[in-house]
Formats: sequence, structure tokens, C-alpha cells
Amino acid sequence: MTHWKLLAILALAILAGLPIATYVVTTSRRMVKTEYQFEIRSPILIGEDSDFTRVGAGSGCECVRTGSGTESDPYLISRWTINASATDGIIVFGTSSHFIVRDVEIRGNGLSEGIHLDRVDNGKIVDCLIVGNSIGVYSFRSRNLQFINNTIEENTYGIKLEVSDGSRVLSNRFNQIKQVAIFVRGPNNSVTENVVRGAFGGINIDGTAGGANDNMVVQNSISDTMVYGIGVWRAARTVVRNNMITQNKGVGIVLTERSSNNSVEANVVTENRGGGILISEGSSQNTIKDNTAKGNGDGVRSFDLADTSSGNTWKNNTYDTKTPDTLE
Repeated sequence: MTHWKLLAILALAILAGLPIATYVVTTSRRMVKTEYQFEIRSPILIGEDSDFTRVGAGSGCECVRTGSGTESDPYLISRWTINASATDGIIVFGTSSHFIVRDVEIRGNGLSEGIHLDRVDNGKIVDCLIVGNSIGVYSFRSRNLQFINNTIEENTYGIKLEVSDGSRVLSNRFNQIKQVAIFVRGPNNSVTENVVRGAFGGINIDGTAGGANDNMVVQNSISDTMVYGIGVWRAARTVVRNNMITQNKGVGIVLTERSSNNSVEANVVTENRGGGILISEGSSQNTIKDNTAKGNGDGVRSFDLADTSSGNTWKNNTYDTKTPDTLE
């Protein structure tokens, strides 16, 4: 069964004359309302390290507020409002300088990407508002990136890491995403403390077209997805721990397409119509323990706990329904 069949089953124009924006910054611990003076500008293009230039430099991006590009003094791109209707809002490729994009607002019309990172190391996207793009943030063949405390709404995809590794997706909020809120294809990434409210799929660890091993999916909250809360496809040694997955229209957590040696532990998976925790399609040697899975599925065709593969370890789970009866 193909990935997409399984999904089905588990079912640059500058804005002118606008006022200075007021931006509400939300963290996972508290809400802080801060007024920033945003300047309206055209999309940002950075094609090499030398393109990180200060405002008024006469060359390069002319988008940097402070910084020298070192780890202790990164370039800061901040307080811009960007229209991404005609092209991607921010494009960075082929750089290794340390930089931060902070307090930037990017709005599109569903056709372009909010932020596009291609073969980029050492970047951070922090406290940004990214709305109405084909992909909120796209990373390709990049590493050591951080995406922290951003609000990503009404995009087709939220954050998409393609062939990217060693990155962190932390404390972001995703609302009304048409496809997948957080898509990870690559090893050694951390997806932690994010909130997903409304998507086709919540978090996808996907090794179907490349490696996606040794990832961490921890303490996320996911609700109102159409097909799955957390999906692990053809991946190994991924840890899915302490997530809250509730009231999704599909399955809560699914491991499929020969996913092996993964750990699903201490999650709360409740009231998901398509089932709670499902292992399928030749996935083996996985450990599913200490989870609470209750009120999922219908107890006839879909269950709190279900395993259609073999060789998995189930223990100390709390549940109402299961199949087969050998599960614990």
C-alpha cells in the first residue's frame, strides 16, 4: 500500500499605505502583547553570506538590523512586513553565517512560500507570523536550524524539513493547515512543545523518499486533524513521547510502512474517531508503553490500541478497546 493510499484510508508587490502593525507574541507559558514598529518592504533574497547587509548598504539584502554573522553575534533580520503574493517572502540559500529572523510578518496568497531555506546552516526563525502561503517555512538540505515560537496559519504546509537534519521545531502554533503542519524528512531533528489546531495531518516523520531516523517528537498538542495526529512512515529510532492527541477525525498515532525500533511512550491519545495508536504495514520491533488511549474509534473497526503487524512490544498501556487481545 502506498503512502498516499494509506493517507486516504486514514483519512513581488510591495504593500503600500498600510499602518504600522501591532503583533501579539505568544509563548507556550504566557501571552505577551508587545507593539513593534514594522517596516513594509519587498521580499528578501540572500544568495551568499556576503548578501547579509545592513539597511542602506546599497547592495545585498539590505535587511540586517544588527550583527556580524558569528555564533555569538548573529545577523538579525527583524521588524519587517513582507508581501509574499508574487514570490517567496524570504529566500536564503548557500549560507553558513549565523542569522536570526525575528519579529517578521509574512503574508501570501497561497502560491508562494513564506520562508525558503536551501542548503543553509545556522539559521533561526523566531517569533514570526506567517500566514496564507503554500508552505510557511521550507528547508531543503539544511542543518542546524531552529524554528521557535512562530505562529503559522492558513498555509498549505506549515514547516517542511526536506532532507534536513539536526534542527529544532519548538513551541510553534499551527492553525488551519491544509496539508501537514510539521513534515520532517531527515534525521536527528527535534519537534517539541508545538500546538496544532486544524490540519490534514499533524506531525509527519517521513522516510518514504529518504532517511528519517533518530527524530524526537515530544510534548506536542494536536487536535482537529483530518487523517492523523502523528504519523511515522518508514522511520527508525524515533521517539514519540508525552504528546497530547485528542479529538482528531482520523487516527491519533500511526506507525506504518516498515517503521522499526521506534518508541511510543507516555502519550495521552483520546477521542480520535479513526482509532488511538495503530501499528501497521510491516512495522516491527517497536515499543508502545505507558500510554493512555481511551475513547478512540468505535471498538469494532477501529480501536484504542491496534496492531496489524508483528514483533512489537506493548506494555502498561491504559485503554478501553484493543486488537488483537494479546496487546497490553
